[in-house]
Amino acid sequence: MLKWQRAKSKNGQKPLYTFEEIDGNTLRVIRDNKGEIFERNFSIGHRFTTYNGLLVEMVSLNPNGGSSDSGYYLIVREITKNGLGRKTDVSAQNQIDILYWNQNESEEFIAPSEVQGAGVFIEGAVKKVLVNRYEREPKARKACIDHFGATCQICHFNFSKVYGVYGEGFIEVHHVKPLSEINDSYTVDPVEDLVPVCSNCHSILHRGKTPLSVAQMQAMFAGVRKDA
Repeated sequence: MLKWQRAKSKNGQKPLYTFEEIDGNTLRVIRDNKGEIFERNFSIGHRFTTYNGLLVEMVSLNPNGGSSDSGYYLIVREITKNGLGRKTDVSAQNQIDILYWNQNESEEFIAPSEVQGAGVFIEGAVKKVLVNRYEREPKARKACIDHFGATCQICHFNFSKVYGVYGEGFIEVHHVKPLSEINDSYTVDPVEDLVPVCSNCHSILHRGKTPLSVAQMQAMFAGVRKDA
């Protein structure tokens, strides 16, 4: 396990980075900025864009390990139209910084079909705005994902298994409490009222005038898989 800290401030921060090689395939990087912890794994086969805009695939851990003077550099190959190109290395500390600065827990991806904004709406639209707001509330989202994990509870899709490091931790959250039970005094329960779902399942759940329940979607998915 190696620790390295920036000598110069970057964006007003001088984080301490911890690098840990795991079973020969993965580098765990922990970014500690005065107690604010941000952690990501970089594994062989993961594809990502480097801090200088180069699309690459990680091919190995660094055979020389890291250095207390320069941190840790991942071994990657450029991705070209003809396959993998030349081998190079990229800074693991810079890559986790990209992920750290690009995250924004106060904002959530909103599907184009969802109602947004403020104003005057008919009753159904008002209720939908309320549901969307509960699904996007940062603290409730985090508690829900901490409990269930970032895997769709309907089709079991996990973004990190398909998109690598850039998919880690990404998932949408669906509000399951009946609209008839929402009133002015209602407080969302992250475990009982919210459930992590992928973008496709979330869109189908909200489709139509009467949204499907998670149980209905789970049964639907199981039936389709059985018939396939």
